[in-house]
Amino acid sequence: MAVLDEWKAAPPLPPEQEALARKLAREPAAEVRVTLPVPPGINGWWEPYTLRRRGASVASLRLTREAVAYKRLAERTLLERGIDPVELEDLFRDLWLELQVVSYLATPLERDADGPVKPLQDLFCALLGVDDARVRSCSATLRLDPITPRVEVGLRGHRVWDSSGEGGPYYIVATQAGPAGPRTVPRLLTPRRARSLLAGPYNMLHDAANSIDKPPAVC
Repeated sequence: MAVLDEWKAAPPLPPEQEALARKLAREPAAEVRVTLPVPPGINGWWEPYTLRRRGASVASLRLTREAVAYKRLAERTLLERGIDPVELEDLFRDLWLELQVVSYLATPLERDADGPVKPLQDLFCALLGVDDARVRSCSATLRLDPITPRVEVGLRGHRVWDSSGEGGPYYIVATQAGPAGPRTVPRLLTPRRARSLLAGPYNMLHDAANSIDKPPAVC
């Protein structure tokens, strides 16, 4: 069903469910904050290579050695900060993602503001076992600290996405396994699905958000 047809066919949310949807879209159901080393830029994150498939050459991309080393360092840093990747995956299961990055760089023109965002998005989506279509919002800020360069990362998970930003239509998300790996499946929030939210563990009209908030630490 096309998106517009699905919107037209769905009954409106009752007032209580509309209020819940607005709250779940606005307030995170899970949050983690951690300080990491500055990642390689996007040009140093991927490299082209050629695959052979059925006798034909196929151009593709893979992580550079620098990117692989950074991901290992980041995972080790998370564990040292008390953040278990398995726990993280459970905490953010079936949530839309919001990524906030503040980069503290050594020189004013070292890179642009969004340079660290894509590598960090790739890192955290891999840790969570989801594709990056799950990310609904990214923000990036640059600051200077020539003594201690670093990135401060905030990852938030939202149970509901307000697709217009102005009060619906609202979507929840599910993960489906596929031959190429996990796949993000958006689902329009209907009254029936909203009733499940009201009855479930993510009812934020009554429950506080889960969070892992680690104080800044420099590697």
